[in-house]
Amino acid sequence: MQASRATKFTIGGFRVGFDWSVVIVLGLVAWSLASQVLPSGFPGHSSQAYWIAALAAAGLFLGSLVVHELSHAIAARRVAGVEVEDITFWLFGGVARIRGELPTPRVQLLVAGIGPLTSLALGVVFWGMALLLAQLGAGSLVAGTLLWLGVMNGTLAVFNLIPGSPLDGGRVLHAILWRLRGDRTRAALTAARVGQGVGAILIGLGVLGFVLAGNAGGLWTALVGWFVLGAARGEAQVAALRIGLGDSRVRDVMRTQPVVGPAWFTVEAFLQRFVPEHAHLAFPVQEFDGRLSGLVTLDALRRVPPERRALLRVGQVALPLERAITVTPDASAVEVAARLAMTRQTLALVLDEGRLVGVVSPTDLSRAIALGQSFPRGRGAGPFGPVAQPTAPPPANAPPAPPPPQGAAPAPAGWSPQAGPAPQGGPAGRGGPAVPRPGSRET
Repeated sequence: MQASRATKFTIGGFRVGFDWSVVIVLGLVAWSLASQVLPSGFPGHSSQAYWIAALAAAGLFLGSLVVHELSHAIAARRVAGVEVEDITFWLFGGVARIRGELPTPRVQLLVAGIGPLTSLALGVVFWGMALLLAQLGAGSLVAGTLLWLGVMNGTLAVFNLIPGSPLDGGRVLHAILWRLRGDRTRAALTAARVGQGVGAILIGLGVLGFVLAGNAGGLWTALVGWFVLGAARGEAQVAALRIGLGDSRVRDVMRTQPVVGPAWFTVEAFLQRFVPEHAHLAFPVQEFDGRLSGLVTLDALRRVPPERRALLRVGQVALPLERAITVTPDASAVEVAARLAMTRQTLALVLDEGRLVGVVSPTDLSRAIALGQSFPRGRGAGPFGPVAQPTAPPPANAPPAPPPPQGAAPAPAGWSPQAGPAPQGGPAGRGGPAVPRPGSRET
């Protein structure tokens, strides 16, 4: 699901987007109500009346989903002071992206639990309205439509309380385990693993229902289970990254002096003259005036038809800077890993006061995890292993250090005999050739 494809609106101060798949779901819900559910439950009405009631019910149910997600966003903002970037609705419901993390298990429990409580409250309201209209002798179709909305909101509340991420019940389980164990990350990993089990069970039940009973609804259950399983796997990966990266910052894992490509090159010139010089799959690119403009990948360049490569500039193909992942050096490395996984981008740009100071790729994160696991972190250990402690200067009456053997490399500045043998060689450069200067403008 791509958030960038969703049509955005502002509701209650929050950016809310609707993916095109929402239209498909609403259409299926309306068709099911108009052709099967309402005619069988409340016969005696015209086809037009059933379709009007079905379309109204589908729209109100979508509104219920919006209220459910807004309750999470409002609670996160007011209780925890956490900013919500946006809320996107798609095939399987709503996804809210928050900036930062909830600070305590109690806040996590409150923010997670408010959604199912809101759906339950809406279900009670719709159910009560249906009973009231029935008592007043209103049309059975109107009362039946409201009753369906009450049942669906109640079902939504119960389903979301299943204890497995990414469902609200998984967040509740996470908060409880976090409170009991005192370990936020391992609680998240447990909740994600339970979510994978829930997804697998839903898939199995859906397939069995379709194969043995011929129930077409089983396919939808299996599809929902597939989504839950995939999302839970993603959350388990993020939790494992958090365990591996710990409290590492972006500055600990980023590559400095990144290779920056010229956005003014044609795609053909970039592929023929720039890419062969650098073993990378993605490049930050800058304009002719030195202004950073975005990020381009080899896949994006190769998707340009060969006959158009001499006509298009790289800047026209690149992902704009505002849509690329940009972070600061002090940001959490885990947060960057999660954003890379969520957006499926291959590179995050590290900006310090608007200046590009480094990049982070999934390979950089994997390397940091591997090195962090190879060297236990503790006193004198950094994210990439042990850090050499400074040595005390030799006493004033100590004998002079023996000269190095003939042909040996000179010791680096600050080295003393007590520190052990001098390292051989020097640090490997990371930058590569410089970006072509404006004087060598390519056409």
